[in-house]
Amino acid sequence: MRDLDSGNGSKGRALSGNDVGGLVRDLLRDGLPVKVTVTGSSMVPFIRAGDVVTLRPGAGAKGLPGGVIAFLRPGARLVVHRVVTRTGAGVVTRGDASPETDGPVGWSEVLGHVAGVERGGRPVGLGLGPEGALIAALSRWGLLQAGIRLLLGLRRRFLGKRGPG
Repeated sequence: MRDLDSGNGSKGRALSGNDVGGLVRDLLRDGLPVKVTVTGSSMVPFIRAGDVVTLRPGAGAKGLPGGVIAFLRPGARLVVHRVVTRTGAGVVTRGDASPETDGPVGWSEVLGHVAGVERGGRPVGLGLGPEGALIAALSRWGLLQAGIRLLLGLRRRFLGKRGPG
C-alpha cells in the first residue's frame, strides 16, 4: 500500500493486488458485500476483465457445483472461480477458461460467492444461474472450451462476424 496525494490536500491509499485480497477477505468476514473489478481472463466468456462482480459472504448454495466462489491463494491473491466438484473438506474449482483445476479449496478458505456480474454498468446473468451446473460438468469433463469454440463458430457463421450486441 502506498500513500496518495489527491491534489486537494486530502490523502488516500493506493491498493495493490495483495492489499485488495486482504481487504476483500476482511470485509466479507465482517459480513459485508463487496464489489470488485475483475482483472484476469480465467473466467471468460462468462466473467471478463473489466466486469464488476458483487461478492457476498460465505459459499451458501454457490458451494455446489456450478456456483462461482471467491477465495485467496498464496500472496493474498483473490481468485473468483467456478466450483466443479465438492470434496469432504471443501471444493475443487476451475476458471471457465482454465485448462486445469485449482486443486482443493478448503471450506475455511472460501471467502464468499459471486452474487452478480456487471458489464458496462449492466447486469449479466449468464453463467450464474442453473446453467452453472452444466458449465461445471462440461468443465470437469474437459469439454467446456471446445463447446464454447463450437458455439462461437456457429454464431459467426450464422450471424456474421459481429452478431447481436
